[in-house]
Amino acid sequence: MNSCLIYLGELFFEISQGKPLNDPTKIAYENYSGSTLNQQGDVAACIKTLEMNFFELKLFFSGVTFYEGMCLKEVCSAQAMNSIKKEFAEFLSLAIQTTITPEQLNFNQYPVEKPSTDNYGFIIITLILAFILLLTLISFFMLVFKSKSKDINKTYLEQQDSQSQSNFVDKDQIQTKLINREEILNKKLEASLEKIEQQMKLKQNMNIKASPSPL
Repeated sequence: MNSCLIYLGELFFEISQGKPLNDPTKIAYENYSGSTLNQQGDVAACIKTLEMNFFELKLFFSGVTFYEGMCLKEVCSAQAMNSIKKEFAEFLSLAIQTTITPEQLNFNQYPVEKPSTDNYGFIIITLILAFILLLTLISFFMLVFKSKSKDINKTYLEQQDSQSQSNFVDKDQIQTKLINREEILNKKLEASLEKIEQQMKLKQNMNIKASPSPL
């Protein structure tokens, strides 16, 4: 016989007899399932409980759909419940005194647990670390940019200084050449003057010799 069907038979019998529930899985059913139609129950608490799983029962009527959350032992998964729709429909028909067919039933598994505060904490820590990493990268690139800017400015200033020194050297060289040329011209002029003076003295001497001496 189907293990889920056996478990459900025991569970519903104990509840109908008003007996106290001692099995932790049956206590979880009572605490975490929807207490009536259109109540979801506590999905997160159910999934956290050992050996338990959660699914949603959907009940279809003409123009209306009802649902109820169910927290049951793992042997009664949504897949297992869908395999015993006929038996469950018969039980449900007796419980609510209304004919229910298997076609009116469907069970949907809830495999994902609701996010816990631990998950939120992990997300927040991850975001903070990512933000710190981003700030670190920005600071690094700013330092690199500033360093490169300083190097560029230093190179530019060195080029300007070198050009200025070159200009000063050129000016000094020009001035030196002008002075040297002036000195050469002065020396040539002095030499010419000395030559003229010598020629004049020579001419005077010749004139003196050529003049008649007095008797």
